[in-house]
Amino acid sequence: MKNLNVIFTVIFIALSLSVFSQKKATYKQVGSKEVKGKISEYISQNGTVFEIGDTLEVGLPFRNKQFSYLLDKTLAYMGETVYLTPASVGEMCVIKSMKTNARNLYVVTYGDGESKALIISNFEEAFTSGEIIVPGLMNAEVAIEELKKAKEKLDLEIITQEEYNALKVELMKYIN
Repeated sequence: MKNLNVIFTVIFIALSLSVFSQKKATYKQVGSKEVKGKISEYISQNGTVFEIGDTLEVGLPFRNKQFSYLLDKTLAYMGETVYLTPASVGEMCVIKSMKTNARNLYVVTYGDGESKALIISNFEEAFTSGEIIVPGLMNAEVAIEELKKAKEKLDLEIITQEEYNALKVELMKYIN
């Protein structure tokens, strides 16, 4: 009987670890369907790491003043597919769950107060297009603004052509 209890305990612990263990996935793994299901950490194409609990900000709509990848979570659960409006720009949300789905990463967020609860249908595209931004993280919009400032400094002869060129090379990886 004692051996049976030990066996059940070992089986329970093994199942618990497999059920509750969190998976990590890279952009490449998601795209190739190598990792499937729920994940706790995602490494984007440009190397940015996202984890459950990270704070995101609603950026600018990608096309024609309408979001392509951000849906209002409340209305989506009511059976409607309603994309966010530009009025949501700047609102904050927190990653609640991440799941790989048909070569895309599907993310659900939550918020309280003024924060936005979202469903992000294709996280990588939402991130690369600027619909979702990470506060304080360099993205295409910020990089372009930095480059414009550097160009102005170059024109005013505050920095050298070499300094400008070096900064441009560094910023171009965020713009492309």
